[in-house]
Amino acid sequence: MKKTISMIYRFVFILFCVWGICQKIGFNILTFSPRILNFAIYIDFLSLICILTVFVISVTHMHGRILRCIKSILTLLSAVILWRNINSMGLQITNEWILSVFLPAMMCIDWILFEKRGTYNFADPLIWLIGALFAGMCINFLVRNIFGINDYLYVLGLYETKNEFINLFIAAIIISLIMYIFDCVIYSFSKGKAENGAALIYRVLFIILECYALFVVSDGDLSGLIYNMRYFHILSNFLCTVYIAVVIIFNLIKFRSLKKSMVLCPRIKGAFTVYMVLTMLAQIFWGTGNFYLSPAQIIIYFAAPLMILFDWVIFDNRGYYRIYDPLIWLIPPVVYLLFSYPSVMSGVYEILEGKTFYEVLPYTAAAAVGIGYIIYIFDKIFSRR
Repeated sequence: MKKTISMIYRFVFILFCVWGICQKIGFNILTFSPRILNFAIYIDFLSLICILTVFVISVTHMHGRILRCIKSILTLLSAVILWRNINSMGLQITNEWILSVFLPAMMCIDWILFEKRGTYNFADPLIWLIGALFAGMCINFLVRNIFGINDYLYVLGLYETKNEFINLFIAAIIISLIMYIFDCVIYSFSKGKAENGAALIYRVLFIILECYALFVVSDGDLSGLIYNMRYFHILSNFLCTVYIAVVIIFNLIKFRSLKKSMVLCPRIKGAFTVYMVLTMLAQIFWGTGNFYLSPAQIIIYFAAPLMILFDWVIFDNRGYYRIYDPLIWLIPPVVYLLFSYPSVMSGVYEILEGKTFYEVLPYTAAAAVGIGYIIYIFDKIFSRR
């Protein structure tokens, strides 16, 4: 049934492609050259060839990995075109709208609905990006060397400046990662492992929120982020984000999916959980203006600590922790206070500004040990290892 629907859908896509391109360039082959100088037409034409090939081959057997890779590259480029023309979605339906919005959208929907899942490797998004750049280089060569047009940035209609090209390239990177993660999630759900797909979605959402918050509080400057890591709450959020990213990458490389309970060094994750909860409690009891925090600050102080705590509660196995682990987890916060205290009065840890060392250390140590042993007791009671 699915194969029949996909064939009907692709046949409709082929008809729209042929009609749209012919309407744009004319039915006379002599008028083809000057009017193909449009990136959307270029990708639509390649998509037509790809889908036509898939349509023909699917009559007899499934298409191979090479064709699937080419189709993924064209889907990525179609998604970039769609993103570039997102503001045109609600405009009047014209031939230009069909080429720049409707056909790219159909290409993306085809990939979402009918592509075989679980076949991609972790390196495939990089291959798609290289293929997309190669496609761009081909049309660049076509425009500049065959048609003799140097102002190709404007002629292509996709971007007019190099900054816009950089933005499109960043968008292509994000879209390729979304495509790969979508494939992994759907594959997990299709194999009856919904908890693995849910864990992947949850952790990717955690990274997105953390990246947004860290980007905002650092004003989008890498040096600003490094400078702000002198704050304990920024440092703990950053390290936790890196750790979750490493867990996701490890799982995707090793399993082509994400095993919800497969974490690297679970005792390190326990330490990060303690530090994140400690950050949240410090803001609650010592912070000021909790009702006037920005969205980024809310993520850093409350949303991210709660998400990492629930991640451990919902997705992790139990029985990994030792009775002395909470004491070990206490060492980094104490060391941080010892080294940063000379600057505490100037706001190294802005929540603690104005507090004396002897006010800060006992409460911090007690809170860290208390949180650690609550986690340890919970781990032992609900052990599923």
